[in-house]
Amino acid sequence: MFWEGLVGAGSEKERGPAYARYLRAVADNPDFLGAHWFQYLDEPLTGRTLDGENAHVGFVTVADLPYAEFVSAAREPNLSVLRELERGARRDAR
Repeated sequence: MFWEGLVGAGSEKERGPAYARYLRAVADNPDFLGAHWFQYLDEPLTGRTLDGENAHVGFVTVADLPYAEFVSAAREPNLSVLRELERGARRDAR
């Protein structure tokens, strides 16, 4: 892909750790209510219809094939934040 998105990771291998840092920074900041990933699917190599943007920003390719390392690397920080939120909710319920 020609464009790596708003914040580039440098390589495919670095996408997972970059995502984990992003999620941790949001989870640690009390001013944030949540976080999300921009989109599930990469944009087409030839560009979107309206503006030609062709970013490598998805969890899957345009052929719907998962970026396995990225998906795996994103799973653990999401589960970790979820566990922390659940522990906090149980503590608050007491």
